[in-house]
Amino acid sequence: MNKISTTLKKPLNNLFIHLFSLIKLTLISLLFTASVAAVAQDKNNSEAKIKAALIYNILHFIEWPSNDLTICVYGTDDNYISSFDVMPASTKTAKSLEIQYLEANDKLDDLKNCQVIYLTNKVGSNSREILSYIKSNHILTFGESNNFIKNGGMVNFIIKDSKVKFEINMDALEQENLKVSAQVLRIADKVYRDER
Repeated sequence: MNKISTTLKKPLNNLFIHLFSLIKLTLISLLFTASVAAVAQDKNNSEAKIKAALIYNILHFIEWPSNDLTICVYGTDDNYISSFDVMPASTKTAKSLEIQYLEANDKLDDLKNCQVIYLTNKVGSNSREILSYIKSNHILTFGESNNFIKNGGMVNFIIKDSKVKFEINMDALEQENLKVSAQVLRIADKVYRDER
């Protein structure tokens, strides 16, 4: 009887060890997936904060005809909202700032009340249509897509060497009679001229 009992215990022990290893592997896999998602979320959040800070700082180097500025973030999500919500209510030159958040499917008419528009990557291939719609309204445009400058955008954010940098389309700025300081042009990664 003792021999049979020992024979049954061995397969049960092996089964228990196998199940325990499988559970352990599953838990490690879940923890790894969660930490990768957290890092990606944190990266997106910090990237949005850097872009919001760059927009705020560039505003100080543009000649504006009015004292009130409305920044419209078009194609927003929680990362953009939390990044722009910490922006001061005025510029260093005492121009008041208002932030409006618009979904990527909101009416384009809502953009005509903005002096600054940031087209996030959620806008996708619609940037050409949007930029064409708001043309000749003296609106400073920021974006973050490969074709943003080519489509007539003014300031495009890029990632280069793991850092957020920006490009400037001088033709688009000049067409809208917006003057940008030479200081901004010096720190831009690239300045485009005659890109038509």
